[in-house]
Amino acid sequence: MTHSPSSIPGFQAEPDSLAAVASASVLVADFANADSSGKLNMIGGALQYISRVQMPGFGVGLPPMTVVVIIDVPAEYGQTDFSLVLTLRDGAGKPVQVPAQAPGESQAMRISQIANARRGPEQPTGILGRVQLVMSLATGIPLQPGEAYYWELEINGHTDRNWRASFYVYPDPPQPIIG
Repeated sequence: MTHSPSSIPGFQAEPDSLAAVASASVLVADFANADSSGKLNMIGGALQYISRVQMPGFGVGLPPMTVVVIIDVPAEYGQTDFSLVLTLRDGAGKPVQVPAQAPGESQAMRISQIANARRGPEQPTGILGRVQLVMSLATGIPLQPGEAYYWELEINGHTDRNWRASFYVYPDPPQPIIG
């Protein structure tokens, strides 16, 4: 495990080993949602190869994608708040920069939130607490064709190489020659 500072301002993770005992999965899908019972519904889940497409009103870019994060923690951590940070990185491990709200500026493609795997009162002993994050990117992300990327999860400032979902953006097909 590697350590990095939490990027959630004002949040101080408890000095515990939640990240050491957490089990996490990160997936990229064409579409996903969680229903009212917490069941995940995915289409095109665990994809690794993405083609750029013509996006009406946006030009050529990635199609919509959804990032799904599932974190299971032991029952004793069921009432513990912890930080989640999901960062999109390029093949060299650097955070991908996307346009910021201010014109001409960019920022890292990063999502942060505080989570808690609260257990229900009727949850049987032995069932892990679970947190699910489903993030839809309806307009895609401006990524370079012919490059590899990965989403990396951080829990309380800790990362694990197994908490990643990698994908490759296919090069654009050659344009037809007319004339």
